[in-house]
Amino acid sequence: MELGNKHIGVIKWFHDQQRDAYYGFIQHSKLGDIYFNSRGIAVGQSMQKFIENEVVVFEKKSSRMENSLEAYNVKLVENEENIIFLFSEFLSLFAEKGIYSDYNLVQKRVFNSIQKLNINIDEIINSKLKRLFSDLIENTSFTFDKAKTMISLAKSLFPSDYLYFTTLIFSKLDRELLFQFWLEGTNEYIDIEYAIFKILNNPSEKTVAQIFKRCKETEKNDLILKTLSSLGYINDLNKYKKIIFFLRYAKQYLIENYEEIIASTVKNCSSNYRLELWLDLYSNYFNFDEFVVFVNDLNVEKQVKFFKRTIKLIHEGLIVLNAVDLVRIQGDNIDYSLSIVIQAINDLAKARVTEKKTIFEIIAKQVKNPNELLQIKDFFDKCNGRYRAIVNQNDNSDNEDSTKFQLKLADKKPRFAVICDGRKVEQLCKKTGLEYWWCENDKCYSLSRKLHNKEQWEQYSLWDCLYILKIKFDETHYEILLNVINKVNRFLEHLKCRGCNEILRPIGKTLYSFWGVSDFCCTNDNCKAKEKSIYISHCLNGKCNEIIDSRDNIKCNPEGGHPDCGWYVCNYCNACCNSPQLQKRQWVYENILDRPYPCHLVGHKDLGQLCCNKCGEVMSNNNQLTNEFPKVLNWFIENKDTNPYILKSGQREYGKWWFIFVKKKLSVDEYRKKISKLISIGFNIPNYQKEDNFSQLVVEPSIVPNIDSAKVFTCSNCNHVIDLRSNKDKYDTIYHIHKKVFAK
Repeated sequence: MELGNKHIGVIKWFHDQQRDAYYGFIQHSKLGDIYFNSRGIAVGQSMQKFIENEVVVFEKKSSRMENSLEAYNVKLVENEENIIFLFSEFLSLFAEKGIYSDYNLVQKRVFNSIQKLNINIDEIINSKLKRLFSDLIENTSFTFDKAKTMISLAKSLFPSDYLYFTTLIFSKLDRELLFQFWLEGTNEYIDIEYAIFKILNNPSEKTVAQIFKRCKETEKNDLILKTLSSLGYINDLNKYKKIIFFLRYAKQYLIENYEEIIASTVKNCSSNYRLELWLDLYSNYFNFDEFVVFVNDLNVEKQVKFFKRTIKLIHEGLIVLNAVDLVRIQGDNIDYSLSIVIQAINDLAKARVTEKKTIFEIIAKQVKNPNELLQIKDFFDKCNGRYRAIVNQNDNSDNEDSTKFQLKLADKKPRFAVICDGRKVEQLCKKTGLEYWWCENDKCYSLSRKLHNKEQWEQYSLWDCLYILKIKFDETHYEILLNVINKVNRFLEHLKCRGCNEILRPIGKTLYSFWGVSDFCCTNDNCKAKEKSIYISHCLNGKCNEIIDSRDNIKCNPEGGHPDCGWYVCNYCNACCNSPQLQKRQWVYENILDRPYPCHLVGHKDLGQLCCNKCGEVMSNNNQLTNEFPKVLNWFIENKDTNPYILKSGQREYGKWWFIFVKKKLSVDEYRKKISKLISIGFNIPNYQKEDNFSQLVVEPSIVPNIDSAKVFTCSNCNHVIDLRSNKDKYDTIYHIHKKVFAK
């Protein structure tokens, strides 16, 4: 919009410094660059203010140059007094955004001039300005930003007519823009139907939160009721997801009416989605008979949640169920951990312990997916470690009989107790006077398992379930069961293919039948280890909890036997073959397989031989080597200052020697052999197991080696050493099955 020959533009430059001449050009959105000089500046204007990017008003005329224009009567925009002209030009700038080098500057300068003149205009001029503004509104295609700017202009220039112009602008907007202005707070009218549409059609979290914050209390109720009505009967997952999304905000912003809304929602859901509402903690409606038939269709996490929340309701006295009722939680897809717990509850109620065989049968029945994680979990307290009783050094009591102990976690956790399975001892500890439990053949003075309160329902253990169901059970039976669970879990850890991570399948079985089976293989067509036989079983030593796995264990080498006659050597207690088991195998060969037995009949256990778990060869007991100890010790003492392999030396209390023995030019194998020999004759080497340590501490023991050397075994084939002098648990476990070895 231009009135006559007058225009608004921006100075590109003015004043040629090389010639010291005052001329330049004005940029205009439609006319382009227009020449002007000092003679064209209006009277009364300061020529020094005509600088780059200054906004000016000018008139145009034909230049002496062909097809070009020249500006005259040029003045700064703040000196223009015609408000109608300025307002027309200002409105035209909305269509010219981006054309000027600094559009915002031009708009701001013109607007400031309008505001300055708008103070003292008469009603006739004001009416003309409003008519111009109304015409612009009528002819504008609005975006949100453009509408927002126009509303802001109306508020600044026509404060008394602000509502009129806002209503006029709103009349030109579509539902989406009106909804955005409602969210922002400019528009007071809520389009309920459109708000519901926004909520139900993939809304953003931010938008839904804004909707609820913006609604008045009555509008919230209306919005909720109409949304529920629009969803209809909730019987499919898509509708359920929408209702959950909606209820999350209803719960947050409608605390007073929430229960009423939930009750209405529950009535409008099918039974399986009523169960989902309860599991997702939106609804308190619970009906065991109605819900239990759908538990089989839930994922594992929700199955466990259903069971524990049901136990919580019993705990709170809100429902009455017993162990028999819980057996109704069944089906092909029920989690095997949950199935085992339900079985255990009923067994303990009948004063019996769920057998290992039964547990394996439950797992075999319930496992469907070869990628499942094989572990019995969710209902057992984890072992935090073994608690020791330490004399309280801060006890200042003068009474010698009042020695107090403090409980402290041992540095090392039990090897196999993933869940706490300590066995209570009836008598108090003679040394400390405290109660204690046996944990892997050692004392533990505090259990990791405990009862949980109602608020801790997600941590409910099998023990909690028994207590809440008021089942009287023998605590010893319960402890035995926990030990069985630990053993089963250790076995299950090995039932994964290490090539593809799928569950191994028992060879010759169509299902995952794990009980009474020792040979497994991977059946994944894409695995390199497919069909490769893997032997997995428990160690033959009843005091040992190790699992024998052909991937981790090697076979012993029986003298004079067939190469395949060896038995796998346990990596902890070194148990392998024994005569009774060999005789059973002979019977199978001759009576079942109907062929000659090719192997040995006297086992290493019965021969009093300990086999190396690294190479399978028979190890030497070092008792007969103790006479070498003084000779070697004297050699170390005599050469400690001159031999390059003795880096440092010194004496401990009681004059006992220590030496740092280094590898230097020895090969790794030569160095390890020498270290092994030093252990075998009675020296202590704390870091022997660290095979990459080539600077070993060699220590003279506090007691001269004699019978204690019987606790050290050396393999002459691979130099592996088993030193039992400082490992009582391992010594006791090996002694239990290898008594003949130590009797020599």
